[in-house]
Amino acid sequence: MQISKRVIAIQLTTILAGAKAPPPPPGTTDPQVGFVKILNNGVRELWVAREDGTGSVRLAATGVKSSMNLALGPKSQGLIAYVVPREVHLLHFIQGSNGVKTETDTVIASFGSGSGPPAISPNGSYIAWTGGATDGIHIYSVATHSIVNTITSAMILSGVVDFSADSSKVIYSETFIPGDTLDVRFLSAPVAGGTPTELGIQGKYGNFRVGPADEIVADTMGDPKGTLWLFPAGATSPSPLTTNGYFPSLRCDSQYVIFQQLNGSDLSLRKYEIAHGLTSTFSMSGDYAPDYFPDC
Repeated sequence: MQISKRVIAIQLTTILAGAKAPPPPPGTTDPQVGFVKILNNGVRELWVAREDGTGSVRLAATGVKSSMNLALGPKSQGLIAYVVPREVHLLHFIQGSNGVKTETDTVIASFGSGSGPPAISPNGSYIAWTGGATDGIHIYSVATHSIVNTITSAMILSGVVDFSADSSKVIYSETFIPGDTLDVRFLSAPVAGGTPTELGIQGKYGNFRVGPADEIVADTMGDPKGTLWLFPAGATSPSPLTTNGYFPSLRCDSQYVIFQQLNGSDLSLRKYEIAHGLTSTFSMSGDYAPDYFPDC
């Protein structure tokens, strides 16, 4: 028996009408990275997203023609620290079936001078930031809502600080002049206070982050198009990763580095695979200062 084309069309229409529409793409219920976005009017916005750049959500913003730097704490605790002119903020976000949203955004410190990127310990207990060479590195307890230690040195490089993988130490850099040029050296100091220890790393290094195995990834001091460097745990000499990189951060499994790249006047975020030396584009929309959450 032959079935007419009209009958077939009616049957297909009935089937399609009864079928469920495909579900919408999931929201950012599991963000993996954070970054800052620059708008045309100079406003900075704090965003989180999945590692491929999809599902991005805005959590905070500054005033016009401002500045912002951030650090991601444990995703399981929903903690992000960020610095805007003269203020350090602690933001707490919550994750639900509809995505991520800001629950609280609290100013935890105010000061007279600017600060570079803050840092959050991997266990979420402490936040650190620099207030300039004369103001030192401040270590803030999330539990007691107070500064528990300050490291002072006339040579601290402003805005460059992080925590060790076990959260017991702060890692920072000082400027010094071994000859006719300016270099930095890396040191560590106990969070609870104590004598700093030199790590044996010296050279022209700038922004850095400490990885999950205490490796250090750093950019080249003062050069937004310089080389990114990787120091294995305990090493004093690095391996070059890639060129034209700035503000690097290591993923929690030590397999990837996310970083900022400058192309002409355009900023983009890129992801570098350490094992194979491959680089992929994360964003091309004026984003900068990326960071990974310390817990995958």
